[in-house]
Amino acid sequence: MISGDFPGEAERYIERSYNDKTVALWTSGAAGDQNPLYLRANLKIERVRVQAVQDTEHVDLGTAIMRAMFSGNPEADKIPVDPVALEQSLGLVRSMGQITAEETLRVMSHIHVLKTEVKIEGEQQEVTCPARKRLDTGREGAPGKYEDSPDPVHIKIGALRIGDIALGSANAELYNMIGQQVKAGSKFHDTIMVTLTNGMANSGYVPTDDAFGRYTFQVLGSALKPGCAEAGIVSGVDGLIERMN
Repeated sequence: MISGDFPGEAERYIERSYNDKTVALWTSGAAGDQNPLYLRANLKIERVRVQAVQDTEHVDLGTAIMRAMFSGNPEADKIPVDPVALEQSLGLVRSMGQITAEETLRVMSHIHVLKTEVKIEGEQQEVTCPARKRLDTGREGAPGKYEDSPDPVHIKIGALRIGDIALGSANAELYNMIGQQVKAGSKFHDTIMVTLTNGMANSGYVPTDDAFGRYTFQVLGSALKPGCAEAGIVSGVDGLIERMN
């Protein structure tokens, strides 16, 4: 199944509210360490597919999850899906999309100052950090083994000003607190952090430095070493915003 998931549901809901005479756009924020609260139905479907991949390919759990979810596996595709779990999973997607859309419409209804001419300016630069290469496998729960990589990590960051709103950007999945730090340091009251934009960095997830002591799949799979990306992104994006007039 190819799906826009709950962002697609939110976009369609908003567009229908305006009789399909507008286009709703979605951006992802700093949410590399965030997951939906309600996952029971999705996990019930996922478990049987992941088990089929492990049974047929004898791979580690992390690889099995990736193949079952994204790249497909003929044996996993043959497994009948629990119809109740499927119905509930799709219902959750619709519910999350509708709630997101209604909150968007509520916020829009409180915008009373509209301008037809605003100042637009933007700039980009690159943050370069030391990299590591993982030598073992494992989804999470135990430390990984690594060696230094000769190829550094390159993360493209940017800032875009639209009137009195600033959008910081990074072409990677940042942890939430990195986005919060960018917003706290911005000179614009209304600052939004946009991630997964303008290509794809070779970093994997971008954790906060303190998160490297936690053996989550985001940390274990990251090509980054602690002590560089968090500070580089925060100071870099805020520096770009600061230069805007």
